[in-house]
Amino acid sequence: MVTHKSILGCFVAFLFTPCGMAAPVKGLPPANAASIATSQAQAQIPAAPAGEAVLEAITATGSKKFTPAQIAEASGLKVGEQVNREALQLAANKLAKTGLFSDVRYRFSSQGTNVSLEFQVTDAKTLPVAFDNFPWFTDEELYKAIRQSVGLFDGSAPEDGSYVDAIGAVIGKQLKALGVPGRVEHRVLERPIGPGLEVQYRLVGPTLTVGSVQFTDPLAEHDERVSERLHDLIGKPFSRYYVNVFATEQVQPIYLSQGFLKVQFGAPEARFSGDPNHPDLGHVVVIVPVTPGPRFTWSGVNWSGNTVYDAATLDRMMGLSQGQTADGLAIEAGWEKIREEYGKKGYLDVSLDAEPTYDNGKATVSYNVKLTEGQPYRMGKLVITNLSLEGEKLIRKNWLLRSGQTFDLEYFNIFLSEVVTEALAGLPVNYQHIGRFLQRDEKTHTVNVLLDFE
Repeated sequence: MVTHKSILGCFVAFLFTPCGMAAPVKGLPPANAASIATSQAQAQIPAAPAGEAVLEAITATGSKKFTPAQIAEASGLKVGEQVNREALQLAANKLAKTGLFSDVRYRFSSQGTNVSLEFQVTDAKTLPVAFDNFPWFTDEELYKAIRQSVGLFDGSAPEDGSYVDAIGAVIGKQLKALGVPGRVEHRVLERPIGPGLEVQYRLVGPTLTVGSVQFTDPLAEHDERVSERLHDLIGKPFSRYYVNVFATEQVQPIYLSQGFLKVQFGAPEARFSGDPNHPDLGHVVVIVPVTPGPRFTWSGVNWSGNTVYDAATLDRMMGLSQGQTADGLAIEAGWEKIREEYGKKGYLDVSLDAEPTYDNGKATVSYNVKLTEGQPYRMGKLVITNLSLEGEKLIRKNWLLRSGQTFDLEYFNIFLSEVVTEALAGLPVNYQHIGRFLQRDEKTHTVNVLLDFE
């Protein structure tokens, strides 16, 4: 009785038989289901026409996202109808095929000719739903249409399953009603703003071109650096996904560098160009909502876990002074500078856990940073492949880190970017790329340098 993912039907007390007669249970369901078979009927179900009985109640447990009523509706069963064993199994299958539940089980108890059914479910992981290129509708209009046609919709969806397809079908129906050709497809992508994945729905069909891009905040709207890069969007096919990528890569750094560390970008809006009464249905105006938030100033770092460098030295590495604009790009550069300084001393496993504390009233930001330094590494072996004997000899001659010396990550990077080219100058060597790998031995804290001339 196992279907898509994990489905187990627990028929307690009596099972429906093909001839419509109820038969006593000879044994409990399999051992892994016995724990949920806690409610047993005390009497035999009288025979029902065609092996059926009346469904008196439907309940559901286990879900933190959906109510029992929503799950019951999604199963397709209705209180008062005649059901048999096959009908219950089909309902459980239907729930599992949605992809919304990683586990679906059911059990029933009986009283007279009536049956009470309980679904026991486990929510599956779902992802935010994103609509890419449907300027004919607002998100709210699509949400409303989906909720009316597809039960359980909360703005998210699993990566696959009938539920995902049903959402696409609703959008396709809305487009067809407007006479818009094409098909709706979905795909799972990295979110352009924020961590994680999303389920994106997009129209494959008529090309809509971006005519112009507007930002709701003056800083983005008038910044020359942003304006110079708008050609990445204008004249190209409209895609909210790529508008969001543009906001993340081109616009967000402008705000971070000026201390707007909590800047947020809303979902891009689109409307057709031209007169609203006679719109240009081939071009859209894209509007990007921007909420900059406070401009923060720097209030320092509280360090912990550091033994190699004291707090004053780490502060100097950060390069920020108390009270100056909290330049988000400079802050990230400071963390990287600290990693580089540790790398010079062989600390290849160092990690920084930086937790910001915002004082919105004073518009200041400070950080609590926990350093996990690890142990320093020493140089092991230098391994060179795909190079002539003469070339390998020159590389080894110019490599100054000897076995047993403290490994210097900065020297390693400089050697690859500068020394190798100079060492091999004049030799008839032909390589396009140097594969590089640091082979660490965490037990001996040595590191072998592997160079592959491809």
